[in-house]
Amino acid sequence: TGFKHTKINGKIVSEYILNTYFAQSKYKVPVIMLCGDNNLTNICKEENENIETVSTNVGLHGAIITKHPNVVYKEIAEATKKAILKLEEGTNFFVEIPSKFETEIQFKNHILAYKASFFPNAKFLDNDKTIHYSDNILDTIDALIKILGINKCVMVVKDNDTDNVVNLLNLIGTYPNINLKLMADLYPIGNKMILKDELFNNDAIFLDVNDVFNIYKVLRKNKPVTEKLITVSGNMINKPKIVNVKIGTSVKELLDKNFKIKGDDYHLVINGLISGYEVNDDDMIITENIRSIFVTSKVFNETMPCIRCGLCVKHCPVGANPVTGYKMDKCIKCGACKYVCPSNISLGEKNE
Repeated sequence: TGFKHTKINGKIVSEYILNTYFAQSKYKVPVIMLCGDNNLTNICKEENENIETVSTNVGLHGAIITKHPNVVYKEIAEATKKAILKLEEGTNFFVEIPSKFETEIQFKNHILAYKASFFPNAKFLDNDKTIHYSDNILDTIDALIKILGINKCVMVVKDNDTDNVVNLLNLIGTYPNINLKLMADLYPIGNKMILKDELFNNDAIFLDVNDVFNIYKVLRKNKPVTEKLITVSGNMINKPKIVNVKIGTSVKELLDKNFKIKGDDYHLVINGLISGYEVNDDDMIITENIRSIFVTSKVFNETMPCIRCGLCVKHCPVGANPVTGYKMDKCIKCGACKYVCPSNISLGEKNE
């Protein structure tokens, strides 16, 4: 595999404990018997003294001593019968599941670790480690479907987000009410109005990852919304990442605590380079409306008179004309018109 080890709350865990947590939390089913190498079965016994185990082999100085298959088959049959009997007698095979997961994964490839650090609520620790504070998104979405009586649920992921696509494909089969939809990474497909028209052509509820995390905290932990996931990137910081920050924190405090800024001559763009806005004061505070911060070197672009090229109309996703004002009531503030304008005119702002 691509991993060296996985830690949960500071402790290295085996595949057994990962599968146990999943089986208990999702299906309320305990693991009562396990077979594997001697090291694994010993670890399992430490985690759950009631579980029945069968050791199939043992490592010795670089070699492996393996039992004969016929012996293993017999021991597995006996251990299974014993485990079932203990279950019928009321033996408790359930293990305690932590209320919060701080998961650290050490990868064999530092590139995989860096990619994984962009997953929501994850952080890049060093060359080959990523830490993730896991609140189950799929469980929360599944609960919302039942609470709200939703007929169709679509989870949209960019098709170039390989790691998250693989992770979701491995899990989505256990959530029959959730459909996974891969879409090309084309701007502004993430805009809720564009996405709703693309998928449903009617009224729909649009939730981003932040919304789901907030609902999870309220429903499952009875916690108020006091934190926000902020994507911070740009050519003036050492490493881009997603940071979980308290609402009300100053941008300066956020940057000083989590990033190394490459000099003092920079400016900030809030909520995207194309559709966002520039700020000059890093003492501004994080509000629930801030999604991202781009820390970039200062670039001065002179605004020129309109040359009537028509690029703004051609690239507008809702077919508006920012020059004449046609259909500007449908404007989604995506900033595409400003981005393609050769005269660097802020057309969307001009019509506000």
